[in-house]
Amino acid sequence: MLVVYLTNIQCIHIGSFYLPFNILLIAFFNYYYTFLQLDPDDVSEQLKRQGASIPLVRPGRSTATFIKTVLSRISVLGSTFLAILAAGPTVVEQITHLTAFRGFVGTSILILVGCATDTARKVQAEIISQKYKNIEFYDFDKY
Repeated sequence: MLVVYLTNIQCIHIGSFYLPFNILLIAFFNYYYTFLQLDPDDVSEQLKRQGASIPLVRPGRSTATFIKTVLSRISVLGSTFLAILAAGPTVVEQITHLTAFRGFVGTSILILVGCATDTARKVQAEIISQKYKNIEFYDFDKY
C-alpha cells in the first residue's frame, strides 16, 4: 500500500508530506552550507591579520559574533527566498489546478534571472563605453 502511494507521482509532488519536507530541507541545507563556506571565526581572524575591522565592532571575538549574527539573518532571508522559489510553482499548481507551471521550477527561474542580469550588465557596460569613445584624450606627442 505504501509503495503504491509513493510511486504515484502526483502524491509525491503534491502530497501533504512533500512540500513541508522540501521547505525544511532547503532551510536546513542553506543554513548549514552558509556556515560551512563562511566560518565566522576564520573570517574574523583574517580581518584581524589584515588590519581591517568592521565599523563599530571590536576586532576579535566581537567581530566573530557580529558576523555569525549577520550570516544567520541573511541565511534566513535566503532560505525564505529559495523556499518560495522552489515551492511557488507547486503551490500555484495546487491552487489553480493548471499544470502549465511544471516547467518553471526553481532552477529554471534562477537561470532566467541570472541570464537577464548578465545581459543587463553587458548592455550597461556597452552604453558606458560608448560615452568614452566620444571623449578626446590629451595627445602627448603633439607637444
